[in-house]
Parts: sequence; C-alpha cells; structure tokens
Amino acid sequence: MNLRVGSPLISYLIAAYVPGQTGKSLKEKRFSGYGRSANFLSGITNSAVVVKLHSGITYKGTLQSIDGYMNIVLEGRDVQECVGKDSKVVNSFKNDVFIRGNNVLYIGID
Repeated sequence: MNLRVGSPLISYLIAAYVPGQTGKSLKEKRFSGYGRSANFLSGITNSAVVVKLHSGITYKGTLQSIDGYMNIVLEGRDVQECVGKDSKVVNSFKNDVFIRGNNVLYIGID
C-alpha cells in the first residue's frame, strides 16, 4: 500500500480525525459537516447572494437554485456581473444566469 500525502486514504484519515471527540466512527466524523453545508445552501435559496468565480468575476443576484455540484442559477431580473476589488458593475442581465459549479470559488449571502 502506497501512503503519501495527497493519497485518498491519507485525506480520509485527516478529514476524519477530530481531536477530543470519542465514540464516533471515522465515517460519521468525515461526513458530519455535509449536513450543515447542505442546510445552508438550501436555506439561502431565494436570497440575495454573491458568487465569486476562480477568474475573479463576481455575480450578485437572487439564488434560484443550486445542486450538489455547486451549479448555480441566479434569477435574471437583478443579476449583476462585477469585476475588480471595487466591484465595478460591467454587465446586468435580464434573463437567468447559469454558473457551472467547477468555476465557483465561493458563494455568500449579500
């Protein structure tokens, strides 16, 4: 067995280890955070959000839907595309905006 940093087993063990907690299996510890993030994402549907992409572009709008792959649909009537640190608006959209999940750096409440 080849164990090196970055291997799936090492990543699993690092994610599973929570100091000071006893009585939980490794699987329970590893997946315990997923429920909270899923609750957050489903709870912010129909809320004003900011979506930052890896390219540095930021989208501001109303979250219509989101899936497990972080594919995002922003409602079209008020979506703004912003760039730069001062969030200068460069584009506004009247139709829905679809953002593929692998481009998303983070999503937050506006």
